[in-house]
Amino acid sequence: MSVNRIVALLCCLLLITAKATAQFVLVRNGAPAATILCADNSKETEEAAQLLNLFVERISGATLPVAHGSRAQKAVVIGGKSARVGENGFDITATRSGIVIRTGGGKGAVYGVGELLEQYLGVDYYAKNVYSLEKRKTITVPAFRTRQTPVFQYRQTNTYGNEDPVYRQFLRVDDPSEVFAGNLWVHTFNPIVPVQQYGASHPEYYAMIDGKRVVEPSSQWCLTNEELFQLVVHKVDSIFRKHPGKTMLSVSQNDGVDRYCRCPKCNKVAEEEGAQSGAIIRFVNRLAQRFPDKTFSTLAFLYSMDPPKRTRPLKNVNIMLCSFDARRHNVITDNHYGKLFYNALEGWSAITDNIFLWDYGISFEHLLMPFPNFHILQPNMRIFREHGAKMLFSQCNGEPATDFAELRGYVLSKLMWNPERDLDSLVQKFMNGYYGAAGRYLYDYRKRLEQNLIQSEQPMWIADKPEYHKDGMFSADKMKVYNTLFDRAERAVASDETLLHRVQRARLTLQYVELELAKTYRQQRSPAIQQTLQRFRNVAKREKIVSIRERHESPEQYCNDYLKN
Repeated sequence: MSVNRIVALLCCLLLITAKATAQFVLVRNGAPAATILCADNSKETEEAAQLLNLFVERISGATLPVAHGSRAQKAVVIGGKSARVGENGFDITATRSGIVIRTGGGKGAVYGVGELLEQYLGVDYYAKNVYSLEKRKTITVPAFRTRQTPVFQYRQTNTYGNEDPVYRQFLRVDDPSEVFAGNLWVHTFNPIVPVQQYGASHPEYYAMIDGKRVVEPSSQWCLTNEELFQLVVHKVDSIFRKHPGKTMLSVSQNDGVDRYCRCPKCNKVAEEEGAQSGAIIRFVNRLAQRFPDKTFSTLAFLYSMDPPKRTRPLKNVNIMLCSFDARRHNVITDNHYGKLFYNALEGWSAITDNIFLWDYGISFEHLLMPFPNFHILQPNMRIFREHGAKMLFSQCNGEPATDFAELRGYVLSKLMWNPERDLDSLVQKFMNGYYGAAGRYLYDYRKRLEQNLIQSEQPMWIADKPEYHKDGMFSADKMKVYNTLFDRAERAVASDETLLHRVQRARLTLQYVELELAKTYRQQRSPAIQQTLQRFRNVAKREKIVSIRERHESPEQYCNDYLKN
């Protein structure tokens, strides 16, 4: 062997040895090789240690010993502050001698452990109780350094998987019950001052419309009534006393379009402010002054979407701005109603940096209708970020049978943490991981649906009906292609019951469209539609789907009533 070849071989061996020694060993041959060291006694640090051990045990069968203190050899140190990351962020350094996970506060320790598990231990968490990992007796971690801070400090979806705490830890999503006192986080006027309790004795607390006090659960408050304000102060104080660990509360209008007060005093405020939001902000500002160590969230929603001209929200007033009427077939700056919302966003961002953005991604009257809006998620989030939104709620999929519910929860959570992630690679990773061999067909289906919506130029919004798109993305020829792709998807996983059931659940949305369009053509009694109806009924029952409309019409009721229409 020549000298040059010997030197080259030695260099390769040295590189391999160096790479091996750069690995930190967590578990060796099924036995613990490191300790988890909690650097503080916070609840978040304890949860992070438990999360790490949960998956170390699932991968290797070993459980790492947990200690508390500041020093230990061969340890994963969790906890302690890093000045280099923000709230809920993490700062991780891994070397051959140990791993240190520091945080910027909040849940940073938990999220840091999730990053370690996902990026370096090969754990992927897709949906409620659904994850993948490679079992092995030895676990090593390469040397690395990463620092991350979420773009949006609060990230909420109403994904049905949120009841799984490990899902929330991996997907890094928040639950309002963790943040808002008494879980009062939206539409709280009536819960705080119930009509049932005060309506009869104090109708003056409620909105005057056409010269009469309207005392109903959907009525808004008369925000210029001083006695009401003093009552709300008392109520707010009581709520915070009952929840001493919470510092945020929503004092926000009831759900409804135009039930605001038109009494002379409230009308005068609206005229002075040039917007119905004026009376709300004045009222909430007064609360914020009374409780300077608390934060009050209030809605800018429908009639109150536009900001006031004169009054600025105080620093501890949070504006929950809703993109209710914006269309979802294109970016908010590219459609009329989206531009109205964008103008409101620009107005609010000019007077406050405390904005909670509430976005939507579903048809509320037809929860099971396909809603191909993935292509606008990223550009819209960037707009929200650029205008100072610190909190983001994307309301989309509380039911497991809504359009790609699990995929939405996964993609939204990743983009809310970092809107610069590659969307297509996230989608493909999920499709292949969650649907297995069927993923390629469902990926193709989703892309075709999206492209057909865009090409049709038919607006899509949160009160959509399938029939609006019968000549566009749901035309007969396109529906035939979609069904062919689902047939292939089902065949690809026919031998795996779990994967097959996931594909069949995803197909409910397509079947729902077929059933709804059959009504418009009066074809409900055709043999093919009757077969679709029975398949829809069977799968919906098996998957325990609760409702197909926001007002809780059950699939069973829908199927029973189908032939009556």
